[in-house]
Amino acid sequence: MPPCYRHSNMHFIEMLKPDGRILHLYGRDKVECANAAPSPRAAATTAGEPHLRWQPLRGEWIAYAPHRQARTFQPPPEYNPLRPTIDPLFPTELPPGKYDVAVFDNLFPSLSPTAHEAPDLPVPSRPGIGHCEVVVYSQDPRNSLSTLPLDHIELIIDVWGRHTELNGAREAIQYVLPLRTKARRLELRWPIRMDRSTPTHSSRRCPNECSIASWPITVPPGGLCSMNY
Repeated sequence: MPPCYRHSNMHFIEMLKPDGRILHLYGRDKVECANAAPSPRAAATTAGEPHLRWQPLRGEWIAYAPHRQARTFQPPPEYNPLRPTIDPLFPTELPPGKYDVAVFDNLFPSLSPTAHEAPDLPVPSRPGIGHCEVVVYSQDPRNSLSTLPLDHIELIIDVWGRHTELNGAREAIQYVLPLRTKARRLELRWPIRMDRSTPTHSSRRCPNECSIASWPITVPPGGLCSMNY
């Protein structure tokens, strides 16, 4: 079991997934996890070349990530990738253990720290450089933020703060923002989102999910980068 650290009023451990992504587990009490960090995929997923396009009519940068077309989309509850792993033969993103909140690198990021190319387009474009994380704020996928006890919500806020600091310390990152989308189906119109490959898209999110994204460039008027939960 990896060592448990204490930061402010929370305990946490850091683990390495088999595909190279980082997993952080947080708890109000000491975190315990005897299992290795799981991953739905054994090998690293190629992030492709996400890029930003300038939308002149809206005056905003829009993130495009075609590789996200292969991402997990609206799985049935029994295949929820954001619940703790029950059968090792069918691993999810989370291990079983004693913890309250989990944060891990997004398996299908809309921004990538290694992005370096952008297509030649009639409008300005640039590489989609950034870092995307997912926050799962309860092991129970049926939980919603409003149903959690206050000390658990306080822990989530502390986790946001710590990961804002961690992402903000990255050399290329200049902007980090939390954003929550709770609706089961929602027409998304945020110009910069780590969880969508087009400006508008319909999708379903798990109630216990959150995500973090970081954008490395100065945000133009109306532009957003998301830390979704």
